Amino acid sequence: AIFNKFQRAKQVAEILLRYGLDEFFERSNLEKWLPESLSNKLANESSGSVSVYERIRRAMEELGTTYVKLGQMLSDRDLLPVEMITELQKLQDKVEVQPINIAEKFQRELGIDIHEHFETLASEPMASASIGQVFKGRLKNGQDVAVKIKREGIDQVIKADLLILQDLVNFLEQRNDIISNLQPKALLNTFKESITTELSLESERRSIERF
Repeated sequence: AIFNKFQRAKQVAEILLRYGLDEFFERSNLEKWLPESLSNKLANESSGSVSVYERIRRAMEELGTTYVKLGQMLSDRDLLPVEMITELQKLQDKVEVQPINIAEKFQRELGIDIHEHFETLASEPMASASIGQVFKGRLKNGQDVAVKIKREGIDQVIKADLLILQDLVNFLEQRNDIISNLQPKALLNTFKESITTELSLESERRSIERF
């Protein structure tokens, strides 16, 4: 988990730099924590004419699930400048179909031979989102079903992102009174609970049954 955290932190830093958000590192005094290879890029990145709020939104979209969902949550709260809220409201889960060997995954994780249970099971998803993909199938008894499969590695990515966000909140809360007054730890805890619940397909199954 620690390795994934630092590996992911490097990726996050690279994406922020690509969108010219070096001021984030400078103002928060985080530059000294960057690897030298990344720190040297600070003076070379150009932000162009795009507003900082749009660059933040674009960076969050590229960073993926955790940051998109965090931005979507923040866009519903009156905590940020109006211009930034407007940009965050544009956030979308821009995801591509992730190729998957369904038969191998069923066998590896559940010990199930799909040919013994399914008459048909599509190899391409009928829907693709940031956490999972849905495949259309039909059981041997003729019942039509939808099979939802989480994206490979998504749990590890989100876990690493939450560790990074926890460190960032702890760091900034001690050094910035404005951020401290926003109660970022409470916000992050609410977000953690929300995204952890969304990761659980068992929780989703219970919700569907209640519905």
